[in-house]
Amino acid sequence: DVRLDDILNSSEPPKTAVITVGDKSFELIYRTLSWLDKTSCVAVATEYVPVTDDDGKVRDVRTVFHIDIYFEEALRRMVVKAPWPLSKQVLRNLNEEVGAQLQVLIPSPLGENNPLVASESSGTPSKAARKTRSSPAAPSS
Repeated sequence: DVRLDDILNSSEPPKTAVITVGDKSFELIYRTLSWLDKTSCVAVATEYVPVTDDDGKVRDVRTVFHIDIYFEEALRRMVVKAPWPLSKQVLRNLNEEVGAQLQVLIPSPLGENNPLVASESSGTPSKAARKTRSSPAAPSS
């Protein structure tokens, strides 16, 4: 029989990552993202930009994925304990050495086999498309 604890992400024990900075290191306690937390991070990082013609009519919608926002959202949800506050300012100013070590903890927004690459594509979004952040809302289909 499958128990509720078998399917909940919160049932998994937290993990520890040792992050090195030069000849020093610190521990970071984190949990993996749940299925819906990951989906929510992707939604926050996705922007729909209307493409208009010369008459100002919306003819298409361009989808822009902001990998930096995805990383920020994911880290805020994943990290249980860190030696610093996970403010936007701190995350945006981490050096490359620390950022690269944190990046490997974050699941790919595109699935397990896809690279963590910022992407931009054009196309008409599905009916599930919605307004994110300060971007204009995508037209309903």
